[in-house]
Amino acid sequence: MLFQKGQSGNPAGRPRGSRNRSKIIAERLTAPVLEEIVDEVAKKAIKGNLVAARLVIQMLAHVRRDERPTCKLPDLKTPDDVLAAMQKVTRKVSSGALTAGEGAEFAKIFDLCLQALGHVELEQRLRHVEQLAGTARSLPALSKPVLDS
Repeated sequence: MLFQKGQSGNPAGRPRGSRNRSKIIAERLTAPVLEEIVDEVAKKAIKGNLVAARLVIQMLAHVRRDERPTCKLPDLKTPDDVLAAMQKVTRKVSSGALTAGEGAEFAKIFDLCLQALGHVELEQRLRHVEQLAGTARSLPALSKPVLDS
């Protein structure tokens, strides 16, 4: 074995929990200083500085990516509800109301929801079989509306 279990491959490397330079610098910047920097970069971009323009575009793309998508979805209590929500998101992506990335994020959520619904259904079936066999486990019973908020 190349490395011993529990020992770092680079014991002289960066210590755990240490912060990198960019994080330290970012923590030192105050809101007014940041506003001044952004204003100056925006002015240069308007005057035709392509590097400044690229920075502004990248900054806006980052902000856009972190926004909350505006897409109302129904409660996801059954696989049919999840399918309906997936279809709605697909329509929103194809119409341009949501980006493909936002649609992909919704798809991840829908997949997790389907997995959870599957686990709940399996648990309910298992409880039913155990009751029929007279070998019920000593776990708390699941309430009927599992995913109600």
